[in-house]
Amino acid sequence: VGGAKVSTKIDLLMNLVKKVDALVIGGGMANTFLAARGTDVGKSLCEHDLAPTAKQIMIEAAEAGCAIILPVDGVVAKQFKAGAACETVAISDVPAD
Repeated sequence: VGGAKVSTKIDLLMNLVKKVDALVIGGGMANTFLAARGTDVGKSLCEHDLAPTAKQIMIEAAEAGCAIILPVDGVVAKQFKAGAACETVAISDVPAD
C-alpha cells in the first residue's frame, strides 16, 4: 500500500491487517509509520498527527500475525528539486533536518 496519506487509507489498512500475512507500506505513507515507531524522517512528507493511528495499526497487525514491512533505506537530498544531489542511506541514517 502506498501513497502520500495515511488519513485516506485508515479503514483499508485496519481491514487488511486482519486478512493478510504481510503488508508492505511505501511512499509518503511509510514515513508516518516510521515516525510512529520513533524513526526521524527529517522534512519528508509525514502526517505526524496520525502517528498514534499508525502505531495502533501496527499493534493490531502484530496481534493478527500480520507483518508490517517498511522501507529500510531512502533517498535524501538537501533540496527538493530536479537534478538535486542525492544519496541513498539506511533509514536509521536519515539526517535530522
